[in-house]
Amino acid sequence: MKPTSLLPFLLLLAACTDPKQDQIKKLSGEVIALHDEVMPKTEELMTLKAQIQERMGKDSKASPLGRRLVAALDSADNAMSDWMADFDPDASKKPADEAIKYFENEKAEIEAVKKQTDETIAAARAFVSSYSQQ
Repeated sequence: MKPTSLLPFLLLLAACTDPKQDQIKKLSGEVIALHDEVMPKTEELMTLKAQIQERMGKDSKASPLGRRLVAALDSADNAMSDWMADFDPDASKKPADEAIKYFENEKAEIEAVKKQTDETIAAARAFVSSYSQQ
């Protein structure tokens, strides 16, 4: 057999990929993309926390809601820290079905962290804005 006659066979073989591995790559990429979207927001959480605490010191009426928002900001920050501490980037080396399940669960968890972070930031911004106008 001529070496050139093997070329189409090798190209066909290379084109055949494992669908489960493709799914693992896709899911892990989605998880990392969500992480990369949420991670920069943690700095804003702490900035808003400082702004709220400053306003609470100037206006005693701001204290009850301010305390709740500070706790919510801390909770969102802790949720991200906890998620990162528990995340296993090497999970793709697990058996395929196990890795798929792992990344599906991680995607759901980081989506929940994103939602919590976004909602908390929106509420804190509204609070800061309302006290800035007074």
